[in-house]
Amino acid sequence: MFGLGKLFRKENRAFFIRDGVNTYKVAWTDWSAEKAINLGYSKSAVVYASIEKRAKLLAAIPFTVETLNSKGEWETSPNHHIQTLLNKPNPYQSFYELLYLVSQQLDLTGNAFLREVKVKSAIEGEITKELYLLESANVQIIEGKTKLIEKYIYQAGNKKIEYDESEIVQLMYPNPSSQTSGMPILKGAGIAVDIDRETSEWQKVSLSNRSLADIYVKVDESTTPEQMNFIKEQLKQNYQGPKNARKPIVTTGEITNFGQNAAELDFTNSKKANWIEICAAFGISLANLGMTENVNLANAEAMNKQLYQDTIIPLAALYEIQLTSQLCGDGVRIRADYSNLSALQENLDKKLERAQKLFNMGVPFNVINQKLELGFEDIDGGDTGYLPSSLIPAGISFEEDEKSAEAADGKKN
Repeated sequence: MFGLGKLFRKENRAFFIRDGVNTYKVAWTDWSAEKAINLGYSKSAVVYASIEKRAKLLAAIPFTVETLNSKGEWETSPNHHIQTLLNKPNPYQSFYELLYLVSQQLDLTGNAFLREVKVKSAIEGEITKELYLLESANVQIIEGKTKLIEKYIYQAGNKKIEYDESEIVQLMYPNPSSQTSGMPILKGAGIAVDIDRETSEWQKVSLSNRSLADIYVKVDESTTPEQMNFIKEQLKQNYQGPKNARKPIVTTGEITNFGQNAAELDFTNSKKANWIEICAAFGISLANLGMTENVNLANAEAMNKQLYQDTIIPLAALYEIQLTSQLCGDGVRIRADYSNLSALQENLDKKLERAQKLFNMGVPFNVINQKLELGFEDIDGGDTGYLPSSLIPAGISFEEDEKSAEAADGKKN
């Protein structure tokens, strides 16, 4: 019956391959990517919505290339060949589309494999010109003897291709049981997903049987089994299923409606609790998926901001590190740009109010501009703080100030 929690796993065993000379160990996983899609992603609305939500938000984040200048400062490099690669990873996909698929693969399988197409550059030597995503379900990781990964084998049907580890960019979620293969997010929610899928099937069957499962028909003691079967079939034919819902039953016999028992009344609440468990594994709340009515605009904005801070930004940071380490050389890095994400922007009016208060306290404009990220260019004199001329140091009385002024006037006269 269940798939993700138990039967979803493949037999856990290690095996080896030979290339004629050397013997290599295959990084084995007990997780079936095919079943993850067919029994999890395609069967549970909460799983589907959670994976899609994460993929959309992550793919919408721009990634930029920065280089280290002669002063030891990082600066954006829009003309760098890696930025060109990120802008258009291959002729068929945008980086948004590629990153969307990468996020899906990572959540379902724990790994995402990008094949590099490299070309020779007269100035920079060999560079990555294009990136293509390989289906994780078709990739085997071959562990090395002197390094973690020796090579990758891609096999789909009769097609089998070996790639050196330098030809593949592997993004993976940290896995406490393996340094070479990632941990799928869906694996942590496997049992909860099983329950969600099976309860949905139960509801579907229950709807088909509706009206018959909830009533008791009392017949005369003299009724034969054949007659009872006939009555049962007539009820099924005329009153069973969604099309016959709430259809009145006309009979000379006695019918009793059982109604719902306590277990059935608690069914919806149990299902919702199961959804919360699934969402927790994905770092998302039901409210983020629009599956609650108790949310106003202010709460929604706060929860969206929290989703970015607690889930999306840490994931993007993992992408930054893994992409930089495998695509960039010394003095080059890839960074996520959050500057234009509306969910992370404070209301401009609130920022300006804070800026005004800080300025009146003597904080220099350029400092305020940088601290609050107002986006203005630094101005001349902006490094100096200003206070109203009417202010005097604390502890000086107006009387003493007036006497000092009179004494100064007397000397002048």
